Amino acid sequence: MNRHKSYKNKKEKALFPKKKSAPKDSIKNILSDSFKYINICSQNESTLNLVGNQSLYIENYLAIVEYTTQHLKIQIKGHMVTIKGVKLDINFFTNEDLLIKGLIQSITYT
Repeated sequence: MNRHKSYKNKKEKALFPKKKSAPKDSIKNILSDSFKYINICSQNESTLNLVGNQSLYIENYLAIVEYTTQHLKIQIKGHMVTIKGVKLDINFFTNEDLLIKGLIQSITYT
């Protein structure tokens, strides 16, 4: 029992001490500010988000030019995006966004 009391009286060190806040000019803050600026400048630009090799989300596209299960051609502002793969399918689309699913093998931007 004495052993337990002496252990209780010792000041314990935290396993995960509190982190100090990042300095104002840290890389994290600089990058965060840069991404905010990029987001403001490119609101009308097309955005392609690839998740692994199984889905591609495209924002702000203009037209679906060609569509087969092996390839798709999507017109975006000033460019053409060609997606090649296996069992490609347009999962959903709106006037601005579309989601392509399947085994994506290549994406060409011309």
